[in-house]
Parts: sequence; C-alpha cells; structure tokens
Amino acid sequence: MRRTWQKLGIQPMTKPSNRKLQPAKPRSIAAAINHFATLVLAGTGETPQIGLGPVVWNIKPGHDTRFWYFVACSIKANATFRIDQFAVSDDDCQLAKECRANLLANLATRQRPSLLIDFDDELALAEWAEALCPGDRSRRIREGLQRERTDVPHP
Repeated sequence: MRRTWQKLGIQPMTKPSNRKLQPAKPRSIAAAINHFATLVLAGTGETPQIGLGPVVWNIKPGHDTRFWYFVACSIKANATFRIDQFAVSDDDCQLAKECRANLLANLATRQRPSLLIDFDDELALAEWAEALCPGDRSRRIREGLQRERTDVPHP
C-alpha cells in the first residue's frame, strides 16, 4: 500500500506550464493540508480572500484512471490571483472531500481574519476571480470552463 503522502498532490496553477510543486513529503494528510494552506495564503496580505472550489474529477491524458481534486483561488495583495490544485491521485472521492473540509477548517482557524468563500461550482469560482482580478488570464479560465460545459454532450 502506498504511503499517505504519495496519494496527495499539490499543484500550483499560476503559470501556463503548470509545473508541479514538490512539497516536502508530508508524513500525514494533516501535514499535507497544512502545507497547502500555507501555500494558498502566501502573499495574500492582511485580510486574505480565498475561494475554494468543489471536489471534481478528471482523467489525465493517456491514462484511464480518474483522480479527484479541488482548487483554491487566492487573491493576492497586489490584486492578482493564484490558483492551486490539491489532487488525490487514487480514485478516492471521499479522501478528496475530507481533505477539502480539513483545508477549510485549517484556513478558518488561522490567526488573522480571512474571507473564505465555499463554491459548489468551478465556473462560479472562475467568475468570482475574474470580477476581482479582471484580465486576460482570468477571462481565459472562465471561458475555458464555459466551453468545457458546452462541449459535453447531453442525453
């Protein structure tokens, strides 16, 4: 059986290259969540504004196994935004939901006041980010999600 830290992935999505952040191998889920919370809060200033997306799944190109993930979008002190992805590499939706709930609790109990918004829709999160940080990048993300929804065939 794989160790806990091998099941979890943290990916900053702030650059088009989408390079993986290699966290110090956390020995527990709690350590991984604490590391992710610190990453999300980095550069947010005195009163962080953080939007937390829903748990959703995807399949990596060339693979046949889905993985579950959620994203956290933080508004930076310089009026830019950052999106980070917390992924569970195994097909384990329940673990992803538990990690998301624990991240929300971790962020809510930090010392400084924060504005935490719990989104149940990725598109609503993208629209929120675009409203606070208008620009080409936020528009492309929103348009990509809208296009993704229109491209899905409905029965």
